[in-house]
Order: sequence, then C-alpha cells, then structure tokens
Amino acid sequence: SLEQPVNIYVYASAQELKDAVLYPQEWMGGVAYSEYSTIALGIDTSGLSSGTRLLTHELAHIVTFQITNNPYNDIPVWLSEGISVYAEADLRLDMAYALDSAISKENLISVQTISSNFPADYNAALLSYAESYSIVDFLMHQYGAEKMLQLLNTFKTGSTYDDALLSTYDFDTAGLDNLWRQSLGLEPREAVPTSYPTATPTPSSGSGLFGCQASSDTTKYSSLNIFVTLGLLLLPGIGEMIRRIYQGSRR
Repeated sequence: SLEQPVNIYVYASAQELKDAVLYPQEWMGGVAYSEYSTIALGIDTSGLSSGTRLLTHELAHIVTFQITNNPYNDIPVWLSEGISVYAEADLRLDMAYALDSAISKENLISVQTISSNFPADYNAALLSYAESYSIVDFLMHQYGAEKMLQLLNTFKTGSTYDDALLSTYDFDTAGLDNLWRQSLGLEPREAVPTSYPTATPTPSSGSGLFGCQASSDTTKYSSLNIFVTLGLLLLPGIGEMIRRIYQGSRR
C-alpha cells in the first residue's frame, strides 16, 4: 500500500484557491505542497483542459521533490518549474510568445535571476516560466535525460546550485546562462543577474494562470519510487522526461 498518497484539493475557481492559501501570487492557478504530498488546484467548469495541465505540472513538482529532497538545500526555481512545464508537453502559446519576444529583443532574464523565487508581476512571471522550460529543454536535448537524472541526484546530496552543475555538466550557473543563450542564437554575456524586463502582455491560450510549488521547510521521505509510480498512474501524460528519469532511477 502507499505510504503517502497524493491529496488533491480542487477549488471551484482560481480566486477561491487564492482565498484559501496564505500569501498567494495573483497568477497562481495551482500549488504543490510537495513535502506534504498535497496539491491544490483552482479549476472552474470552463477550464477543465487547463486543469489537466495544472495537475500535470503539480504532480511533476512532487516527483521532482521526491528525487531531490534533502535537509540542506532546495533546487533552483528554474529547474523545479522548468521540469514541471516540460512535463506538460507543449509550451503554452502565451509563454512561447513571451519567450520569442524576449529572444528577439535580446531581453532574456538571466538564469541566475530565475534561480530564486519568481516575481509577482504577471508578465515577468510568464517569461520566467517560459525561460525555465527553455533551459530544461536545452539541457535535455544537448546532454540527455541521464545527465538530468545525475543533476537531480546530485542536488539530493545537498549540493549548491553551482557545484551541482559543475559536477554534472562542467559549467556553473553563469556558464549555463551563456550556453543556453548561444543555443538561441544570442551572444553570451558576463555573469551579472539582470533585472526583470517588462514583457508584452498577450491573450492566453489557456487559463492564464500558473502552477507553482509552495516554499516551506523540507521534510525527508523514503518513498521515491512509490511517488514516481503514483504520478505515472494518475497521469500517464506527465511527460516523457519524467518517465525516463523514473526508468533511470530503477537501474
């Protein structure tokens, strides 16, 4: 039997969800309390398709947490959110537009900046999620799923952001920023975190809301394989990367 089943709470709207939690972001549509194996979603009857995307996103947060959980350090926000957006399969059109616009204007937020909490501003948060997806997509296509699993396992030891990247890929956060920019056809830059640019608002093809992971103290569990299996059983579309990570962890 499951040691810790995933508890999923569905509210009738995003507003009802925000009314029910402490310190919500205005753009929040779902949240994972990963250490408590709990998900809360705000889904109205007109947004059931976006609800499936949000559920996938939050389940990926729980899977990632179980792989990396340790009493010393969290993983960078771009990695946590990037994996969750990657698990959704297709990038939302509004996120893709925000990313393309920032690339064309050479106005990307640095990897260093989105290693910490995302901003409250909707447009800056939109770009932060889109960039996180793009960075994870770059790492997956350039270095493969096995390296991604190695990175997550390194974080489980309590490694710092730069040390984990150096141990896995032989570059630190600034090096990742430059290599990722080059993959997008942009020039590298010096490792100086940028401020959040003002993104151009566009109509969303989905709910216009984002899933996220709650910030709280970490608690150690010992049921990684159970949670990975649970995520796959609950939602087979949780993403090819999550399936490959699970398979790698069983070897």
